[in-house]
Amino acid sequence: MQEERSTVELFEAAFAEAVRESRQELGWSQRRLADALGERGIRLDPTAITRLETGRRRTGLGEAAIIADILEIDIADLVFELQPTHKRLQNARDEANKSMHDARKSLCDMAWAFSQVDRLLRDHPDLLPTVSDHEYSSPKVPDDYLKWVGKRMGRISRKGWRETFEAEEPYQRDDLQGLVDLVAHDVVRLPGEGVDADDSGPAPDVF
Repeated sequence: MQEERSTVELFEAAFAEAVRESRQELGWSQRRLADALGERGIRLDPTAITRLETGRRRTGLGEAAIIADILEIDIADLVFELQPTHKRLQNARDEANKSMHDARKSLCDMAWAFSQVDRLLRDHPDLLPTVSDHEYSSPKVPDDYLKWVGKRMGRISRKGWRETFEAEEPYQRDDLQGLVDLVAHDVVRLPGEGVDADDSGPAPDVF
């Protein structure tokens, strides 16, 4: 029971600090926050907000949810930081595995969608002129379509139109890039020589 109370107290202290920091980052006075809360049905005057931010006023779940919404505080992050280290590690591993499975499925979906376009163009080559790009002319024959897509992807990548993940530590960059490349080039395999369509099975948990 003592441990449970300690966890509650730690969360309330973390929430109070997050409220104060978020309000200040927005450049809001305590009066402005009080007014915003009033519009949402929460009556707190600036004095009450001072007590809240200094940990001298407990906050109910409903109040906390509305305050967090107004100040864009991620309560889940606060809870995560208060979890025991082994629990945080397990949650992070679970999220990594889920993301890997989602990425694998998305890449397979992308390959399937492009294959359908390719098949339609082979069945209806008269539609090739409708496939156009302001930098690349339409593919001349159906066999050129996927190569044409590859050129467009390469151009987009060179121009920097891609999501960029900022690694927390410089030493992570190469290793993380290697993981991304592995998912793209190895986890997703197209059936071919030595690879049966039904041979890959579900991707295992690797983290």
